[in-house]
Amino acid sequence: MNKFKKALKMPILAMMAASCALSATACNVEDSGNNENHKHTYKSSWTYDNENHWHQADCGHDVKSDEAPHTDSDKDGLCD
Repeated sequence: MNKFKKALKMPILAMMAASCALSATACNVEDSGNNENHKHTYKSSWTYDNENHWHQADCGHDVKSDEAPHTDSDKDGLCD
C-alpha cells in the first residue's frame, strides 16, 4: 500500500506544480506593470483607425508605441 501512495503522489504533485507555473505566467502577462524586466516589442507595420496610427505590441501585451494622429499636409487623402 505504501508504494501505491507514493506512486499516486508524484503525478498529483507534478500537476499541481504545472498548474502553479501556468497561473504565474498568466499573472505576469496580465499584470505587466509589475514586471520591471520586461521590454515590450512592437510590430514594424503600422496599425491604424480613422483618427490615429501606431505600432502595436507583439509581445502579448495590449500597448502601443509611436501613436499619433493622422496628418494630410499635401491633401492627397493619405496620412503623411
